[in-house]
Amino acid sequence: MTSTDTRTRNTLTIARRLWLPPLVIGLAAVAMGIGAAWTMKRVDAESAQALRAQQAKLGDAYTWSGLTEANAARVVAVLQSADAGLDERLKPDVDATSARISTLQKGLEASSVLPEEKALLDTVGAKRKAYIDLRNQARDLKKAGQEEAALQALKTQVLPAVASYLDAQRDFVQHEAARSEALRAEAQALAMTVLWWVVAGMVGIAVLLVLTTRQLASALLGPLQLLGKATDQVGAGDLTAHIEVRRHDEIGDMATSLQRMRDSLRDIVARVRQSADSIATASAEIATGNGDLSRRTEQQAAALEETAASMHEMTEGVQQSASHAQQAAQLAGQAAQVANQGGEVVGRVVHTMDEISHSSRKIADIIGVMDGIAFQTNILALNAAV
Repeated sequence: MTSTDTRTRNTLTIARRLWLPPLVIGLAAVAMGIGAAWTMKRVDAESAQALRAQQAKLGDAYTWSGLTEANAARVVAVLQSADAGLDERLKPDVDATSARISTLQKGLEASSVLPEEKALLDTVGAKRKAYIDLRNQARDLKKAGQEEAALQALKTQVLPAVASYLDAQRDFVQHEAARSEALRAEAQALAMTVLWWVVAGMVGIAVLLVLTTRQLASALLGPLQLLGKATDQVGAGDLTAHIEVRRHDEIGDMATSLQRMRDSLRDIVARVRQSADSIATASAEIATGNGDLSRRTEQQAAALEETAASMHEMTEGVQQSASHAQQAAQLAGQAAQVANQGGEVVGRVVHTMDEISHSSRKIADIIGVMDGIAFQTNILALNAAV
């Protein structure tokens, strides 16, 4: 690894180191998946198209063979039958079937490109021509009235020719059926090949991920272990521990922070030592002051004893005052009770006075009435005197 690569690796942040390999591997996996999916789709499409064409060809071959057997059965029936008009009645069907057979055979010849297929079709063509020639000869004998000769030609020539013709067709049909199975198996094998390639790619990606993770762990754990050792030394009190900073990532920032912490601890320890010396001097002065304070404290203790005796006498006086105050409180309670009783008496006197006032008003009213009566009596007496 070159120095440029080392500097670049040391400059990358840990976050980028952690994200970059999975990102690249993930993109590679996605690309491989897309390629595999496209390949599978293309292979499936090509295989399906080839298989459909082969199945259509196989279907035409089966139809072709079935029509040939049907036409051969009609010809054999005509040659074996004693009905002279059967040939004329079946002739349209035989001719139509023969035309259909010729059309199917031409189509099969056009779609057959393999040498094996062409060789089989050539054999079928030769067998068909021999069969048609023998069939026409036997039909001519039948038409000429030579029944025995026609039957003899049917048995010795036409039937073997039909069998040979049909066997050649069956060989071609079996070949096409085998080719259909081969195409199906080839499509499955190709799909499995693509699948195995995908599996191999995934295994390769997994191995690459493991190797990348191992490399990343080694690149991160080594500096962290060195920092851990330096931290242990500083924690044990060794403030001369060497801390090397050669990185520009988070680990480099951590190493720089650890250097600053070590230097700060050095300054703090130096200041603490100075403070300890100052504290020792101050402690001596405080010890001297403590002796003076002790003597003064003894003097204060004696004064406190005298104060305590005075306080005891004062406490006894306060207790006597409290006793007198309690007696005064009892007398005040009794006076308050007498005052309450006097209040009740005054209330009753006020009530009696109210009743006397009311009676006085009634007496005044009676006197008024009597004055009126006396006035009227005087008037009557005056009137009587007159």
